[in-house]
Amino acid sequence: MEVVLETVKRQLESGKFTFDLLIPKLQNQLNSVLNQNQPLLSKMMNYYKLIDVSNGTPISDYEILNIIQDKSELIQEGIEVIEFQKFPNVDYTKMYFTPDEVALLEAQICIVKNAKFRGASHPFFLGVIFQCIENFKNEEEIHVSIVHELAHQELFLLNMLDRLVLTSNNPRLIHSPLQGKARPAIGRLHSAHALYRMIQLRDHLSSQNKQIFSRYLNETVETFSSGDLSEFGEFLVTIYKRVL
Repeated sequence: MEVVLETVKRQLESGKFTFDLLIPKLQNQLNSVLNQNQPLLSKMMNYYKLIDVSNGTPISDYEILNIIQDKSELIQEGIEVIEFQKFPNVDYTKMYFTPDEVALLEAQICIVKNAKFRGASHPFFLGVIFQCIENFKNEEEIHVSIVHELAHQELFLLNMLDRLVLTSNNPRLIHSPLQGKARPAIGRLHSAHALYRMIQLRDHLSSQNKQIFSRYLNETVETFSSGDLSEFGEFLVTIYKRVL
């Protein structure tokens, strides 16, 4: 585990996403109870006891969509799940993804409608990025939202790899600048990680968004006190500060 953790840290320091390291490692951890041929999404949904794939039968996108629709109240009542698809006319290369990563990303995006949010993630649906395409005004908003949600997905996995917050202090609620409300340490860390990844889109952001994201990130990292975060969580904060 220490070797994997150090490798993940080095990749985080380089600024790259760490899915290529985290997914194989976490799949290996689950091999004792999950069939190796299942897609990541069904593995994670089974892990959270939402579905049972113990018989090894592959689960189609159609079946997964039905499961998500049945559980949609976990995210927001009233949303309608459409399909897994790529956004039309979006240049993913602007988000610095390789062709293989783009293919994986497109398989993760679940288009919904009648939702109040633009993008959403939920640990019960690890591996799925929910996007309400009708709520976006331009391509920049789409880029920012996708990277924001990928950051949440990445932090879900990082927290599975190694603890990010100290549980004794986790219930302590402090104002989170991005959401404008009090949140526990793990919630504020999610905000900081999302802002960090969004700032990495620097070359494709408006000057206004650059300033806003940087200000929110600076204010968010200042909310952490000694004892809030584990050593790994504190390491992440040092990475965030480097882009300010």
